[in-house]
Amino acid sequence: MAYSNYVITRPVVNDTNGGDIQRALGTTSGDLVTLCTHPNLNMWAKYKPTRYATLGDTGESAAAGESPNWWQAYNGLCGLTIPTSTNTASGPGTSSSAWYKLLHSSLMWGYEKPNGGQYPYRQNDFDGYKQDARPIFAPVTVTSIMIQANGDLTIQYEMNSPDTRELGLSDIAVGGTALSAWYFGVLVYYSNSLYTFIAQAVAASSSGQVTFSNMGDYAGKRVTIVPFLASGALAQGVSGNVTVISCNIAPAQVDILAYSSGIEVSWDEATWDAAKTKVTYAVSLINITARSITVRNIYITLRDDVQQLYSRTVLSVTIPAGSTVQIATDEKFTTYDPTQSYWMGITTADGTTIPYEEIQVEESI
Repeated sequence: MAYSNYVITRPVVNDTNGGDIQRALGTTSGDLVTLCTHPNLNMWAKYKPTRYATLGDTGESAAAGESPNWWQAYNGLCGLTIPTSTNTASGPGTSSSAWYKLLHSSLMWGYEKPNGGQYPYRQNDFDGYKQDARPIFAPVTVTSIMIQANGDLTIQYEMNSPDTRELGLSDIAVGGTALSAWYFGVLVYYSNSLYTFIAQAVAASSSGQVTFSNMGDYAGKRVTIVPFLASGALAQGVSGNVTVISCNIAPAQVDILAYSSGIEVSWDEATWDAAKTKVTYAVSLINITARSITVRNIYITLRDDVQQLYSRTVLSVTIPAGSTVQIATDEKFTTYDPTQSYWMGITTADGTTIPYEEIQVEESI
């Protein structure tokens, strides 16, 4: 038998007593029609039963033989059905619009299996069949996304890198154009009056990522996001003369969070020594997120009521998820004036990762 690691290779055995096809699909049927139309067939496998008009040799081993394109099926869709929409001008409240169809999952892909006659059932279509083939796109697993300090919002979907037995964007052609040349996009929907979309980079180079700008109106809201592919680029919120298809990912709800760097500051100490020639200070940076954060270009300053007296730059500090890192030192000064108040401050170069925060320097105890 030739079924190993979820892959069937030649010779393809059809045997009700544990044949290759039966083991892959989890069935005991030996009927070829049943096997070629079985509900457990994985449509993301590159080599699988397809509608192709040939009785010649097929399968992975025959891919360059007499029917080299059999796995692409009769229409170049590789056995898939891929609904399309060209209405990007109407809003998501209109049932004919692409946005309505994405939100209601009516553009999801299907598997067009052989139906006999012109498109016969072939046992060797299972040569190279991979039962655990992965979809091209993976659903988002995050439940919230934070707006960046400049108002941008970046959304990313994981794109699987297909192996030779899995379908990829470059394998599938819609309207004669490989999907790797289409544009990756995302729809963000809160209501019929507050929604936006964008398709800004060719799918093959986008890494499944888009960035929206000026997204402050969405902060604090739970929105629905849906990825899509478009035959051309779409500027943010601007309809275009393009065709839209689904990425076969169901709509997901995420919370849009107002900007926060995820870093909190705690001044642990800022004290003069008895001679008023030195300040001892300690400041802690607290990472309140579930990811490691590197903070760069940290400025620590000392000022009086009139001017800045001292500045120290910490180029980079990495704070593990949920952890605290302390910056502490003694600094000597000779400019103490009892008529002045003194303040230690901390911020970052961008002024947003750590907004300016200070503490008054205390007398020694």
